[in-house]
Order: sequence, then C-alpha cells, then structure tokens
Amino acid sequence: MTQIREEVSFTDGRIYVKGNLTSRGKRKRADYILYYKANIPIAIIEAKSNKQSIKAGIQQALNYAKILDIPSVYSSNVNMTALAPVAK
Repeated sequence: MTQIREEVSFTDGRIYVKGNLTSRGKRKRADYILYYKANIPIAIIEAKSNKQSIKAGIQQALNYAKILDIPSVYSSNVNMTALAPVAK
C-alpha cells in the first residue's frame, strides 16, 4: 500500500432537507494523508497556494485531524511549511 494518499475524501457531505427534497453538501477532503501502515494514519498535509495563509491550512488540517483522530498536521503554501500537534 502507498503510504501517502492524495485527495482523500472522508465524508459524503452534509445532508440538507427541504420539504421532500434532499441534497448533499461538499465532501470534506484532505489534500494528503500520511500512513505508518495500512489504516494507521499519522499526519494530514494541507497544501495551499502562496496567496493563502499557512494558518488557514493549519486550521483546516486540525479540524480534519480531530474528525479522523490523526496526531499531527502539516500545512504548506509554497513559501513556508508548518507542523502542529493535534490537541486531545
């Protein structure tokens, strides 16, 4: 198994109900997830353009890491890379 997976969707999107109609919102998708072994993720990497703040990537990755119970996150925006531990 590849130890790095790209564009990993991990939700099907929020369900919206209006009367008899239903629809789904956007899926949550991590840019990259690093694995120690199969089904043992160790980090999420969020890649941003150099026009976006590295903080935005860290916050997004932290949100995803809490949902997926992953211990660390990285964010990169071409100019900088940051690592943050996930608080339990």
